[in-house]
Amino acid sequence: MKALRIIVLLGMFGLVLSTSSSAEAAIHTAKHHVSLVDSSATHIQPIGWRRNQGSADQLFARMSSRYTSPHLSVAPTSGPDGSQATVTGGGFQHKHCEKPELSFRDSTGTTTFLRTTGATFSVPVAVPDQAATGLGAFIETSRHYSYYFRRCILLYPVSVGFTVTMSVAPTSGPDGSQVTVSGERFYHQGCAKPRLSFRDSAGTTTFLRTTGAAFSVPVAIPDQATTGPGAFVETFEHFIHRFPFHRCVGRPPVETGFTVTTSS
Repeated sequence: MKALRIIVLLGMFGLVLSTSSSAEAAIHTAKHHVSLVDSSATHIQPIGWRRNQGSADQLFARMSSRYTSPHLSVAPTSGPDGSQATVTGGGFQHKHCEKPELSFRDSTGTTTFLRTTGATFSVPVAVPDQAATGLGAFIETSRHYSYYFRRCILLYPVSVGFTVTMSVAPTSGPDGSQVTVSGERFYHQGCAKPRLSFRDSAGTTTFLRTTGAAFSVPVAIPDQATTGPGAFVETFEHFIHRFPFHRCVGRPPVETGFTVTTSS
């Protein structure tokens, strides 16, 4: 019986020794993969990081330089139909796929294809003729090759806003002078006609006349309009056919700048 107790005790002692050896081995291994906090260091290095690979910030910078989020910008951000604008973009990767496509969508939802681009570009384009006035957008669509599905997948489009304005000629003059204002596609079927007004630099708004959906009309700058930057403003309504709303709803006004100068 005493011999049996000795054998059991020896077995338990061996198990403890084995467990202690395994723990020491684990700690020894961890020391090679986990960097301890250095009193002179500005941050703790991550697990599995080696000093000869540089800092985590350097790794992030290298990865960011290779994978840039798609972005798009336009200058200027407004103008009449037919005007020129420069669209700049980057980060549109398309390896093994068709080139990215640049389009323009006007305020009525009409989309016009403009041209193809590269992954990075800065190109001059023209706002489509007869584009509806109001807030539109330049849209870039691109595809990315999926090695998992082994095909090109259409990505979410990237857009940047552009406001199609009316055109006015000339763009400056004294109060009482004659100018020609032109606009396109102010749809108002079933609603009141669009209204053209002038707002001077003091904020005083003067109604000028009603217009049609498309127009090019001569108007006079209101007498005693305050000198400085003003604007011609076109307000209009759109009829909604969606249940339960069947009524005319005001759309955002469209403006184009005009500077009132002093009389010579």
